[in-house]
Amino acid sequence: AVRSRTTADPGADLQALEQSDAVQLFVDRARASRRDFALGPGNAAVVAEICRRLDGIPLAIELAAARVRALSVEQIRSRLDDRFKLLTGGRSAVPRQQTLLATIQWSYDQLLPDEQSLLRALAVFAGGWTLESATAITGDGADEFAVLDLLTRLIDKSLVLVDQAGGSEARYGMLETVRQYGLERLLESGEADAVRDRHGSVFTALAEQFYQEKFTREEFWAQRLTREMDNLRAALSFLRHRNPERYLELVGALGYFWWGRSHIVEGREHVNAAIAAASPHPVRRSYARTLRGQAMLHAYEGGQTGARALMERTLAMWRDLGDALEIAASLEMLGWSQFLASEDEAACATFGELLRVVRECGDPVLVNRAKVGLGQALVALSRVEDACPIANEIIAFSRKANDRRSEHSGWHYLADCALIQGRFPDALGLYRESLVLAEAIGDRLETSFEVEGIAMTLAGLGQHETAIRLMGATRAEWARHGVNMQIRFWDALTERHITPARAALGHEHAEAATKAGREMTFEAAVAEARALASQ
Repeated sequence: AVRSRTTADPGADLQALEQSDAVQLFVDRARASRRDFALGPGNAAVVAEICRRLDGIPLAIELAAARVRALSVEQIRSRLDDRFKLLTGGRSAVPRQQTLLATIQWSYDQLLPDEQSLLRALAVFAGGWTLESATAITGDGADEFAVLDLLTRLIDKSLVLVDQAGGSEARYGMLETVRQYGLERLLESGEADAVRDRHGSVFTALAEQFYQEKFTREEFWAQRLTREMDNLRAALSFLRHRNPERYLELVGALGYFWWGRSHIVEGREHVNAAIAAASPHPVRRSYARTLRGQAMLHAYEGGQTGARALMERTLAMWRDLGDALEIAASLEMLGWSQFLASEDEAACATFGELLRVVRECGDPVLVNRAKVGLGQALVALSRVEDACPIANEIIAFSRKANDRRSEHSGWHYLADCALIQGRFPDALGLYRESLVLAEAIGDRLETSFEVEGIAMTLAGLGQHETAIRLMGATRAEWARHGVNMQIRFWDALTERHITPARAALGHEHAEAATKAGREMTFEAAVAEARALASQ
């Protein structure tokens, strides 16, 4: 199967889609089946998605387009997971083109048995794989060079694609149509459960590596796990229904990732399912990790008091297990859960205890993280004279350690202090520094707080309509992530600056500004806030 020269982007505008080779082919063949078929705003995105999911393969697109005689494009799209039944050619098609299945079957039949075996196993990967992971899923004792030889043969036959543009390690993949065919052969072979089990082990081990280095190499691992999101989801799905204890292990290792990358809804669903299926006894690392992840993600849902109770249980478990580093990590999260529950004095005390504990451990990274927590509690208590020196210490250490998350927090605290003191021009520049870093680490919720800080500062400077519009955009982003937080000091700042701005505009204009903000893309709001803070 030869791939079309251009595949369509479902997010592109109608004019761009009309210029796509893949979309043009679909429209031409659809009109041959139904004369009144036309591409327009109502169906263009669906047609584009069909072409993308069919990998731009001309034969597949032609066969899908022929179905418009009997199905809507939405119905065609919904049936692509069973594409080999859907994409059956008409009676006038030549024998080799009667079905897309026949085309791929012919290529598969030309393979040697060991090549067929590897192709079937590789179909378990979702979103691509590396040579190391390919070797791991072929079974115990697999030789990497033997796998490489077979992989090279599949590349030569155009059944496997290779991408060497992603850095120091080549990455491989398949057209989704080939992968679906491989999965069907894998199921027929009786090998599927064994291969999926090895796949689950590969990605559990990867998640464990992330967990061990989450504080020292967060950005590296965030990018790596983001590349493997489809594989992680496949592993989670398999283990959830086949091995609850291993599912618990994988979920517990991923809690920080979901929290740090704003995958709140997805992460919450998994931690809740894993805890529901597992017994808390005996006390074990996997359960304590998952319970902590549940507390972290639950706090964003609006259940701050419940999150604090979960964190207290987690801390007790780690004390039973006697793990000093995990006790420190749980103390940190307990402090944050107290902060999110508006228990600022308690949070300040917890972070102070944490700072003493980690100083005894002698780990400078953990000391810096403790300062990040303590700095936030001091800001919430409006203890500006105490918060600013700690914020500067955080920035200085984090820059040397290349820890952009913690550095972002330092700048944010300085900005909050300036806002509290009414130093609006200073606050604007400081929020911008923090915004750039929040964007860099890919944390959309942290980014939203920077946009809100800029919005409140603009309100203080008299730019009322812009401030309200940006606040509308951030709260819409919160809703998309299932977030419902009430942070005492932040809500007080919002009341101090946004409420007067709404009054100054009047109810009708304020509501219009809020509506305009909700209708903005979050990316557009961030770009506007960044530009305004740079002036």
